[in-house]
Amino acid sequence: MLKALLRDLRARRGRTMTTIGSATIGVAFVVASLVVGDSRPDPRAGTGIDAERAADAASTQRLAMLIFAALAVVVAGFVAGNTFGMLLTQRRRHFALLRSIGASRGQLRRTLLAEAAIVGAAGAVLGTLVGIPVAFAALVWAAGWARPTAFVVSPLAIAVGCGAGILVTVIAANGSARRAVRVPPVAALVNPAAPRLLDRRAVAGLLLFTAALAMVLPGASQERLPVAGRAVALLGGTAGCVAAVLLAPLLVTIVVRPLAWLLRPAHPVLLVARMAVANTIRDTRRTAATASALMVGLTLVCAAATVAGTLVDTLTADTRATLPPATLVVGATGGPDDPVDPAVAQRIRTAVERGGGQVATARVGGATVSPAAAGVGAPTAVTAIDPAALGILVTPPMVTGTADITAGLLLPIGLAHTIRAAVGDEVVVRTAAGAVTRRVAGAYRPTSVLHGVLIDPAALPAGFVVAPVKVFAAGPASRQVVTAAIAGAPGVELTDAAGTVTAIAATARTAVTAIYALLGVAILIAIGGVVNTAVVSVQERAREIGVLRAVGASRALIRRSIGVESVLITGYGGLLGVAAGLGLGAVLQQALLQRRLWELTVPVTTVTGALLGTVVAGVLASLWPAHRAGRQGILEAIGCE
Repeated sequence: MLKALLRDLRARRGRTMTTIGSATIGVAFVVASLVVGDSRPDPRAGTGIDAERAADAASTQRLAMLIFAALAVVVAGFVAGNTFGMLLTQRRRHFALLRSIGASRGQLRRTLLAEAAIVGAAGAVLGTLVGIPVAFAALVWAAGWARPTAFVVSPLAIAVGCGAGILVTVIAANGSARRAVRVPPVAALVNPAAPRLLDRRAVAGLLLFTAALAMVLPGASQERLPVAGRAVALLGGTAGCVAAVLLAPLLVTIVVRPLAWLLRPAHPVLLVARMAVANTIRDTRRTAATASALMVGLTLVCAAATVAGTLVDTLTADTRATLPPATLVVGATGGPDDPVDPAVAQRIRTAVERGGGQVATARVGGATVSPAAAGVGAPTAVTAIDPAALGILVTPPMVTGTADITAGLLLPIGLAHTIRAAVGDEVVVRTAAGAVTRRVAGAYRPTSVLHGVLIDPAALPAGFVVAPVKVFAAGPASRQVVTAAIAGAPGVELTDAAGTVTAIAATARTAVTAIYALLGVAILIAIGGVVNTAVVSVQERAREIGVLRAVGASRALIRRSIGVESVLITGYGGLLGVAAGLGLGAVLQQALLQRRLWELTVPVTTVTGALLGTVVAGVLASLWPAHRAGRQGILEAIGCE
C-alpha cells in the first residue's frame, strides 16, 4: 500500500512538490514563532526589569507571528485543496477502474487521505528544519548579540508545527476525497459535466453576502458605533470576505466570460487571448480556488493599508488641530508616557517664563472612571494639564461640549460611550490618592499628544503626584530658550507640530511595512498555487496543444497562451482581493477608529502596486509551465489520453 502511494506521488511530483512547499512555509512560520516565544534572556546574563521586558516583548512577538503563521497555513490549505481537487479530476478513470473491480468508497477515501498525510508530513519535516534557523536569525536580528539569549527549541514547538502541517493538508484533501468516493464507476468513465452556474456554493455565498450587507449598512452613516454595533460590523466584514471566496467560481464566469465576447473578431493577434480566456473559464472551480489563495493575502494587505492610511490621516489631522505651529513639545525619548525629569521641566518653565513665554505641563497617572449615579468603572489614564494652556498651547479636538476644564473634565469620546456619560453628567475619578467627583464638560478625540481624561490639577487629590510626561512651551525665541534649558539633560527630545506629524507617519509606515513583509509570505504561497495550476493545465491539454502544433501553431504562441492564462487568473485574484480588502478595511476603520464607513483613506499606491504585482507574478508563474508546453513533441502530445 505504501509503495503504491509513493509511486503515485512520484508520478505527480510537480503538484506534490508544490503542496510540500506550501506546507513547509506554513510549518516554518509556526515553529519559528513558537521558538521565538520560548526563547528568553539568558539567566546567567543577569535579571531585572530589562529581562522582564525582553520576555514580554518575546511573548508579544510570538503572538504576532502566530497570527501571520495561521494566515500562511490557511493559504497553504487553499493550495493543497486545489492541488488535490485537480488530482481528483485527472484520476477519474483510475478511480472508476478501482471501483469496478471491487474497491470500496472507504478504501478510496483512505488512500487519498494517506497521500495527503505523507505530503503533509514531508512539509512538516522540511518546515521544522527551516523554521528553527529562521527563529534564530530573527532573535539575533531583533536583540543583537548585546543581550545574551537562551535559544530554546521545545518539543512542543516542533510537535505543534508538524501537527499543523499534517492536519491542514489532510483537512484540505478531505473535500476531494469525499467527492472521489461519491462518483459512480459508470459516471467516472465519461467526461464530467460542466458545473452549474448557481450551485449550492453560489447560493450560500449570495445569502452570506446579503447577510453581510445587512450587518454593515445600517450603521454605515454613524460616526461612533456602540460596542455591540462594532462587533456586528466586524462580523459582517468577515462574512463578506467568506462570501467572496464562496462566490469566486460564479464571479469567474461573470468577470472573465465577457472577454470572450470582446475577442470574437477572428484576428490572429487575438487568438492567444481567446485561447487563454477559454481555458480560464473551462473549469471555474479550479480557477477560483487558485485565485482565492491569492485573494486572501491581497485582502489582508489592502485592509491593513486602508486602516493604516486612515489612521495616519486621522492622527495627523488631529495632531495639526491639537498643536499650533508655534507650540514646542518636550517629551521623553523612551515613549509617549515615559516621564520627564521634574527638574528639567522646572528649568524649562523658569527659562521660558523669564523670556515672556508660556509653559504648561501634562502629568499622566492611572485611574478608574465611572458614572456618579451607578455603573461599572472603566480603567483609563488621567492627564492633569494647566487650564490656561488649553486653546493656546494645545487644543484638544472636541466632539461635544467645551474645552473648559475649570468647569469640569474632558472625556475621550470612546470612554464616554463606554461608561455612557454625556455632557453635564457627573463622573467619579478614582486614583490611588483618592476619588473626586466632577461634571463632564465635553468629549474629545484622543491624539498622540493628549489622551486620557483631561482634568484640572487643582481638582485632583493632593496625593496625586506624578512626573510630567509632556512640557508645552511657546513665546519669543522659545526654541532657543528651550534648547538651552534641556542642554545636557538625558532622555528628552524637543519637537513641534510638524515634527510630531512626521514621527507619527514614520511609525505607521514602519509597522505597515513589517505587516506587508509577513503577508507577502502568504502571497508567495498563493503564487506557487498559480504555478501548480498552470502545470496541470498544460498536462490536461497535452493532446489539444499537440493538435494546435500540428495545424501550425508555433511554440511561441503556445507559451504566450499559457502566460496570458496565468495573468488572467492572478489578475482576477488581485481584483477580488482588492475589492474585498477595501470593503474589509472600511469596516475595520469604522469599528477601530470610530469613523463613518465611507470616510476611509484609499491606499491608491498600495492598490495599484498590488494589481501590478499580481500581473508580474502571473507572468513569472507561467514561465516554467509555458516552457514545458513549448517543448512537448507533436506526435507524443497527440497520442496522450
